[in-house]
Amino acid sequence: MFCKKCGREQKAGQKFCPQCGTPYEVNEGRPDNSISSDTSTEQNGSVFISQATEEDKVKTLTSKKAWKYLTLSLIACAVIGVGAFLGWKHIKNIGSDLFTSDKAVQGDIQGIPFKSAENGKWGMLRPDGSILFEEEFKDEPTLARDGRFMVKNGNGLWEIFTVEENPQKVGDEYISIGDFYDGIAPAVKKNGRITLIDKDGNVIVELEKSGNKSITKMENFHYGYALFEAEDAVGILNTRGEILLEARKYCKIFHVAPQRFLALDMKYKEEADHHNYVYHVIDAKGNQINTIRMAKYEDIAVLADGYIGIEQTSDGEKLYGIMNLEGDVIVKPTSKIKGLTALKNDKFIFSNGENLGVRTIKDEVLIRAKYDAIIWATDKLLWVCSVDDDRQKWSLVDLQGSKITSDSYQSVSPFFDDKNAFVQITDKTWGLVNTNGEEVKNVPDIYAISQKTADQVIESDYVDFDAIVSAVNMTPTGFGGWGMNMKPTDLIKVYNEFCKEEDVIKLDPNEVHTDRLSYEKSIIKGIDYKVELYYSGYITERGEGYYDNTVEEWISEPSRWTAEEPQYIKLSVFGDRLVGKTNILYKKLAVKAKTYGKVYRENKNACVVITKNNYGIAVYNSGSEVLGKIMKAESIKNENINSYSGDDRDWDVDNSPVDTVMVVDY
Repeated sequence: MFCKKCGREQKAGQKFCPQCGTPYEVNEGRPDNSISSDTSTEQNGSVFISQATEEDKVKTLTSKKAWKYLTLSLIACAVIGVGAFLGWKHIKNIGSDLFTSDKAVQGDIQGIPFKSAENGKWGMLRPDGSILFEEEFKDEPTLARDGRFMVKNGNGLWEIFTVEENPQKVGDEYISIGDFYDGIAPAVKKNGRITLIDKDGNVIVELEKSGNKSITKMENFHYGYALFEAEDAVGILNTRGEILLEARKYCKIFHVAPQRFLALDMKYKEEADHHNYVYHVIDAKGNQINTIRMAKYEDIAVLADGYIGIEQTSDGEKLYGIMNLEGDVIVKPTSKIKGLTALKNDKFIFSNGENLGVRTIKDEVLIRAKYDAIIWATDKLLWVCSVDDDRQKWSLVDLQGSKITSDSYQSVSPFFDDKNAFVQITDKTWGLVNTNGEEVKNVPDIYAISQKTADQVIESDYVDFDAIVSAVNMTPTGFGGWGMNMKPTDLIKVYNEFCKEEDVIKLDPNEVHTDRLSYEKSIIKGIDYKVELYYSGYITERGEGYYDNTVEEWISEPSRWTAEEPQYIKLSVFGDRLVGKTNILYKKLAVKAKTYGKVYRENKNACVVITKNNYGIAVYNSGSEVLGKIMKAESIKNENINSYSGDDRDWDVDNSPVDTVMVVDY
């Protein structure tokens, strides 16, 4: 292990860092979902680089029954929190360093959202069960860390509040925000880039580019580092916003331990056979420490504290084990283990295919596989679940499997302060138990508690619209390098430049017989454009030929390129990152179109311009994409734009004249 502050290596028995004095802590499960008496849930996103999809999550459990009850109970340190069962696809990062309430990783939990009645508002409890404030928010707050918690307002935007009896709003409104770590959180305003803000909402740094690539996503901070994505590559930065590893060399990075990462080189991005993968163990600056080859593994997964789960196949049977970052196999793959998860120190939860138990890395069985679900409560205690008539019964046990609690509970939480955990006693009541299994007295009325977090993945909302306008290359006669006045051979040359290799067209009229051409190109990740070209006839004209009586056969005349111009050229710009922003791009394209001529017809979401060279340009905002069309002026005057004049779209439009017809004197 390493110190979260200065990075110095921790030696056995040390409780404090000898260099900076920071106390060492051990991993616990991370709150991941809301918990209520009616078992309603709210997922809070997944890590873009390392977290399994919902489908993958189900596949990770070898015991479907165990997954069902872990999901229903919404345990904070359950399977997805501190490691998931093997069965991933090529690699998943399921380590506790990414999803945990560990103080060394993400800081203390200072408040837990709760409701005292079914129809009441949300308040906040301290970890000891005392009320910090109550009946304050209609919408569910996040867990409180580092003196702050977040709540979404009526517009669906995040707001930041102080952790105190009378919480005060600070900062701005954000479309995305992460949890605070050492006074810093990643946050994004509408139409803005990712920024790092302090606890008052002040911007510390704006994350614009890594090299020449725009930064589009990042994770929350863990152990003082965050992974970020710039287009198709991944890098590492610190809480000061300093990029330690540029997003250039690796297509995937997984946080394995405080100062260790597992990285996959860009050259494997398109590699179909994962057995050819070679993962590099690196530090935060990209220095290579070791390599792990996938040649003999069907799958691997990052567990916790620098351990990796491995899957091998022997005679058609899957075998599971554990290796360290040096590549040493410390738990030999065996058919006795049908799945493994939640490694804590030298102990891990395993599956025999039907039930769950606990083993050590020395192959000692501490608790035989007899439970439907198990999660770590503390270093030395576990929550175990048995299901009777579809009813969950959670109990606290020690490492020998001895029961600590006298009663069983419908659902449970982690020990947020290492002393107390929340437990669901009945369908409508929650209580508190201590590590001795005793129910704490004088606990306020609790109908529901929540373990909601802020966003785990923070995505930039910024789009460089000027770059998009430049990329689509609008001219008075065309889009994307095509022009209405270009010869067919020149049009095909442009097409061949952008099309797939197998779709290249020969510059021979005898080999071409089509009335259209089209190509699609990515502008930035999440936004593409497509250009289509149409002829009223064909791009070539077939020779008529004649019958030669001398040789008694039909003689075909060679084909020739048509002398006709295209009927029109069409542009479409679309993509996930354009959602909610088509109005901005439409305005910029419309402004450029107007520089080529005079407006003939216009409404709030469409305009038609007649150019000086007797062509016409139409630009439309359809709501899901921005469209353009160029054709002869007389033809484009017939374009019906009335369907774009309504106010049913949530566009930020100016007061442009609606359906105004202008006479053009060209």
